[in-house]
Amino acid sequence: GHALTLRIATILAFVLLSAQVLYWQFDDWSKTATMRPVYASICSVFGCELPVRRSVRDLQSRKLAVRSHPEKSDALLVDALIINEASFEQPFPVIELQFMDISQQLVGSYLLEPSMYLDGELAGSDALMAIRTPVHVDIDIPDPGPKAVNYQLQFR
Repeated sequence: GHALTLRIATILAFVLLSAQVLYWQFDDWSKTATMRPVYASICSVFGCELPVRRSVRDLQSRKLAVRSHPEKSDALLVDALIINEASFEQPFPVIELQFMDISQQLVGSYLLEPSMYLDGELAGSDALMAIRTPVHVDIDIPDPGPKAVNYQLQFR
């Protein structure tokens, strides 16, 4: 009896320790490709919700064009395509537009929240970016002034 009790106690301790590790690592591990299916099955039993995965480094911008606004003298028109190259859907990013002068010093920066550049059904707060589906961004922003000769787009 004693050896069996010890074996059961050891197995129980291992299970509890594993459960604790899984619990404490939930936020990080539930976003990884290898552990996400494990957490998905645990959550289907216990009713927890998996956190949304995001990877801004897998977002691409294409055809970025910034030009003078045709109707407003103190505004610019920003036109771009953004594409999710990740292997999973993810939340729309905050887009940062930075404007530099001739010596690459920052002279203006604008943060565009998804609600500012999305319209139609995509404007819903929990909409996710589909995989490899270009999303057109077309928005006007205040003109950063004549010193802004260069610009770049980053995702946050």
